[in-house]
Amino acid sequence: MQGTTFRKGLGMHAFSDVEYLLGRRRSTVTAQVGVDGVLRADSGVVTGTMAAKPVQANVSGADQVRLVVTDGGDGINSDHAD
Repeated sequence: MQGTTFRKGLGMHAFSDVEYLLGRRRSTVTAQVGVDGVLRADSGVVTGTMAAKPVQANVSGADQVRLVVTDGGDGINSDHAD
């Protein structure tokens, strides 16, 4: 994302999703793109020429958080999330 480097991360390609178990021990999730479940936050389409979009979602009482990567509306070619 515009040359931003992160110490840790996860790379995915559309269409994909990953779930993290929270065990009801967390109250917020902070991400640079988007967080779903019961839709709590949506980043919209983010392109490689855009800076990272900070997103925060209230996950109080949730057992898990699900991160989802979809296409940009024009097929899955070049649709990645890091």
